[in-house]
Amino acid sequence: MGILACYLLATFIVYNNEEGRKICNELKINITNEDEYQFIQKEEIERIIRQASLNPIGKEMKEINTDEIEAALLKNQLIAEAQCYKTPGGMVTLQGDSTQTLAGAIRIDITQRVPILRVIGTEGNFYIDNKGNYMPTSRHFTLYLPVVTGYADKEFVQKELFPFARFLQENKFWNAQIEQIYVRADKEIELIPRVGAHLILLGKLDNFEQKLDNLMLMYQQVFPQVGWNKYEAINLKYKNQVIATRKGE
Repeated sequence: MGILACYLLATFIVYNNEEGRKICNELKINITNEDEYQFIQKEEIERIIRQASLNPIGKEMKEINTDEIEAALLKNQLIAEAQCYKTPGGMVTLQGDSTQTLAGAIRIDITQRVPILRVIGTEGNFYIDNKGNYMPTSRHFTLYLPVVTGYADKEFVQKELFPFARFLQENKFWNAQIEQIYVRADKEIELIPRVGAHLILLGKLDNFEQKLDNLMLMYQQVFPQVGWNKYEAINLKYKNQVIATRKGE
């Protein structure tokens, strides 16, 4: 090994030893999507770390295991992603001494889960996120979402209803129009719209896109002529048919 290579290796070892001996004097927490969602607060993240006996403050940087901190945070069902890493800090005065030394900091970037449905069903009150995962409600924040009621257990919502929920989320009109999704005992779906006094009988979830396309045609071609409160129910169960029942019939 050449003299230069030996020098660089020795410098690297000394540098890493110095970095490792730095004292952590700051925990920086950044919640990347906190403008849209406030399901979890920074204080809650700090509490999770403390309860896992992973509080980095006052420890040498080399003693801090960032992977363990990430794993502890990801156990929380409100958190989608957690990235923990070491960064330079300022100066810190050692306890019982007037000597100042360079300090380090731990930064944590948190991404909250993004719910697309709120479920009030046979197995309690919960959200389904945009990955199809169960997500608990939060005491800090309530989101305005389509609400699922009726005979809605977790398995049905995650396996059967989730594709429909993703469709609503990605479609600006239907996401705004559908206020409630009622699951009947036979697993047929009834929809309650935000605008209009009619009940939408969707039936089974097969071909739901085509069924809503047919309803959209009625919204565009018929409702402007008769008004949004003329019909009591609109049945989309049957292929390529829209059966509208007027109030009082």
